[in-house]
Amino acid sequence: MFFDSEAPTYETGFTIIFVLVLVGGVLATVCNWYLLRAANLKKDRITAEELDRRAYTQDELSKMGEYSPYFRYIL
Repeated sequence: MFFDSEAPTYETGFTIIFVLVLVGGVLATVCNWYLLRAANLKKDRITAEELDRRAYTQDELSKMGEYSPYFRYIL
């Protein structure tokens, strides 16, 4: 993709790399948004009755971190 005839600017090569980086960045952002949204929706399906039945202590919730049923990802 870096042709000797384009030296020293290599416009084709750098354009291809730029487009690939741009597409990769957009795809990573979309995938991250989708996965975080899916995690939040999964936690939203837990009913209040289930949470009350389990009665987590503050220490348990602290140790759970992002796995706590009360934790939400925010973008």
